[in-house]
Amino acid sequence: MMVIARILATLVDLVLGIAMLVFAVMVIQPALVGLGLETTFSAAVVLLLVAAVYGGLQYFFMRSGQTIGKAFFGLVIVSTDKSRPIDVSIIFQREVFLKFFTVYLMCIPVLWNKPGAHEVSTHTKIQWLKYVRKTQEKEDYDV
Repeated sequence: MMVIARILATLVDLVLGIAMLVFAVMVIQPALVGLGLETTFSAAVVLLLVAAVYGGLQYFFMRSGQTIGKAFFGLVIVSTDKSRPIDVSIIFQREVFLKFFTVYLMCIPVLWNKPGAHEVSTHTKIQWLKYVRKTQEKEDYDV
């Protein structure tokens, strides 16, 4: 079940980004060209706008150890190295540089419930959010 949730969460993030890009190219860029901007310049503006809006939306979720897709499916990114807490920079590295730029090839081990390269290199793993909350509540109670 975790593998399916992880794949669907990734697809949600991917489809959301593509949908935003398609909307921007189909609606915003023609409007900018209609205002007299050069096509190449308007395309650059659209790409920067999409990156800023999508990144801003994801940043809101990354602050709590998730992406939009992971939040939708109740997943959270946790550290496998207790001396290194999760922060936005680690999640950004994991989700953008290590997943996107490797075109998901290094994520294939996830299908067999093994850590992908993006997890090994950032010392992270995915857990159900409800499990993490229960563990944190128990630790708070024990203190």
